[in-house]
Amino acid sequence: QMWPFKYNLMQQTVSENFINNLLDTISVSCIFFTSKVKTLLNMKNSQVTKAFNTLVETSEAIRLLDLNNKTFANEDIKWSQWLAGLIDGDGSFLLSKKGYASLEITMDIRDEHALQIVKNVYGGSIKLRSGAKALRYRLHHKSGLLKLIKDVNGHIRNSHRLVQLNKICHKYEIIFIFPEKLTFNNGWLSGFFDACGSLDYKFIDNNTKPLLIVTVTHKLYDLVLEFKEIFGGEIHLNRGRNCFTWSLDSEDNLLKFLDYVKIFPIRSARRKRLFLIPEFFRVYDLESYKASEGSILGKVWSRFTTKFNRSFHTMSCNLENIKKISSNSIIEKNIEIYISEPSQTKILNLTSTNTSSTPTPTPSSHKNLNPSTSNNLVIWGSFSNFAIYKGRITTQVSEMYQFNNYPRSVIIGLLLSDAWLIYSSKGAITPRIGFKQSLDKFYYFFKVFSIFSPFCQSFPSLIIGRRNITRTYGLNFYTRSLPCLKILHKMFYSNNKKVVPQEIYHYLDPVALAHWTSGDGQQREYGLVLCTDSFTIQDVVRLVNVLILRYNFKCFIRTNNTGHNRIYISEKSMDDLRTIVSPYMEASMLYKLNYVSK
Repeated sequence: QMWPFKYNLMQQTVSENFINNLLDTISVSCIFFTSKVKTLLNMKNSQVTKAFNTLVETSEAIRLLDLNNKTFANEDIKWSQWLAGLIDGDGSFLLSKKGYASLEITMDIRDEHALQIVKNVYGGSIKLRSGAKALRYRLHHKSGLLKLIKDVNGHIRNSHRLVQLNKICHKYEIIFIFPEKLTFNNGWLSGFFDACGSLDYKFIDNNTKPLLIVTVTHKLYDLVLEFKEIFGGEIHLNRGRNCFTWSLDSEDNLLKFLDYVKIFPIRSARRKRLFLIPEFFRVYDLESYKASEGSILGKVWSRFTTKFNRSFHTMSCNLENIKKISSNSIIEKNIEIYISEPSQTKILNLTSTNTSSTPTPTPSSHKNLNPSTSNNLVIWGSFSNFAIYKGRITTQVSEMYQFNNYPRSVIIGLLLSDAWLIYSSKGAITPRIGFKQSLDKFYYFFKVFSIFSPFCQSFPSLIIGRRNITRTYGLNFYTRSLPCLKILHKMFYSNNKKVVPQEIYHYLDPVALAHWTSGDGQQREYGLVLCTDSFTIQDVVRLVNVLILRYNFKCFIRTNNTGHNRIYISEKSMDDLRTIVSPYMEASMLYKLNYVSK
């Protein structure tokens, strides 16, 4: 008789009160623990763009993670390089008139995942841009901004971002660091691809064959050229958008690019398509794109296109621009390119070169000069970085300015080429350095200016001139008039005319030779010509002797049609010249060494 009673107690029963209590518990849990779940999602770098996402349009004072616990950015240089590439492509450093510094990064709304990663490390806020399907990340908080600057300083490469970063470094008395030469083993390329890259396919051969294309589009040619030198491919000029597009379409190069992405990960929505590259070539080899829709191969192609389009992303180089890229629209070796400048149009004559085959290792002397690793080198005047100090200095302070070996060697090379020493007035007792370059050599000019900016009182000036009927544009800068320059003026000038010093053998080291080559070198199909037009034949002979005795070069003196004496370095010595000077040359000037891809 007890068994049925026990049986009934063991039956599963659900009362109305139990259901109400369960619903109340779920509601309370949803209210109090949703933010915890979203914090966990962000810790796992998961996409959290939902209709009820509270992470978008929040104050930057709200931080999801403890910055002290989130330290991978400082431990992994790949992160710093990726972030610098992202800022070079889609970001900007801002400094208001009142002195408030900030950072902004604007990306497509599908790239919230990448912006959330940045926000988790440095703080900040993410808000939707009005009237655009884009998100804007802003960072105003000083501690987060200083942490970010510390990470990206030395990795920024965009000339506009370099100027912006320099101003902020000057504000916070941070030593500005110039980036080293870009190589395959650098995460900057992945960050820049997140900002300006795309992956799509188009049909060629009368719409019968698909062609997969990776592209990077930007207005600055030198940044796009970095991808061509490392991965190959071609560069296309988009005159309508006034920008350059690098494209890569061969299977080997695309798989090489994918191998790079596996080492330096992409963090935007572009990542999904990149990992479909091997699958594309598998279905391509099956020629499934030719099959009818109802066949097995047709379904294979349909399944791939569905997967590919599901990961569609609105990228900076859209499909219409990709369709314009063909073998007939690539930049030829010599073309005229029109680039709009403020209030005028500039014509550049670009030469297509490939320097990827020749390694350019960073010399040990550069590592020793890196100011980021030692504060013992600069004690008084440690504020003297890339920024300009516009105030006057006393005579006692000016006498404290000195050049160490590296900038002194740079000056020697510049004085042999395009720089000069001049007294600012008749009554001046100390000279100053002047340096000028045409606008198309901006990157080399900027590198030289970054070396001597602590000795300058003003920023470079734009020089507009005329050569026959052609308007020319250039940049120049002057250093301060300093006592330490008097000895160089005495060496290089006689009766106010530039000469070659008697002791030039001891001063023409590889750094000086690199800048002399950058300034006066002329590319030849075989060998190199150094334009020594401003020197007498005696001075030219002295320079040739140094090249022969110190570097064992095979070189000669040639007289051109105008009667000027120039130095010709034989092709037999070009390999030695490249090995000696390429580590110290700006990448944009390496074409003068006549690199040939092997």
